[in-house]
Amino acid sequence: MKKLIFYLILIFSFVSIKAQNYSIPELMFQPKNKLVKSFNKQQIKYRGYNQRLRDYHSEFHTDTFAINLIADIRFDRGGPEDEYRLIEYDSYLSYDILLNKYYNLLRAKLNKDDKEKLKQAQLIWLKFRDSESEFIDSYLSKGGGLGARAMIWTRTNCIKNHTEHLFNYTIELTKEEYENNY
Repeated sequence: MKKLIFYLILIFSFVSIKAQNYSIPELMFQPKNKLVKSFNKQQIKYRGYNQRLRDYHSEFHTDTFAINLIADIRFDRGGPEDEYRLIEYDSYLSYDILLNKYYNLLRAKLNKDDKEKLKQAQLIWLKFRDSESEFIDSYLSKGGGLGARAMIWTRTNCIKNHTEHLFNYTIELTKEEYENNY
């Protein structure tokens, strides 16, 4: 047992001595021309990329913020139930406009085959949206005025979520564009 402890102490002291004497070569901290050139190339590459993404994000968040802010201000004013349904419906129409905007933006980035796939996906999504709306209409129509408002709210969220999906696809394609071009 004493020998085992002695060997462990000996091993740990050797490791400790090695760790204390080890130094990282100074060359690792001195930038070389090749490294600096590569770094500068990456900066240039992603400068436009980051600006484009910031512009897309800024525009998307401004658009959605405006829709939500206008709806919130109108809701705060109060009014009859018909007014609330009208506010929800206006939000629905606004998000539908945004959906078309980001669909066209995404479509412009695609090749011919992918444009056709996107078109088919949109047609399927439209069928889904319409089927879901029919289900919601039949399910919530028993709720009176609040049911009608809930129907419009659900439709609005459906379009809002799909708009966000198309926006995210556009962002991913923008990233791929920059990756492939540089």
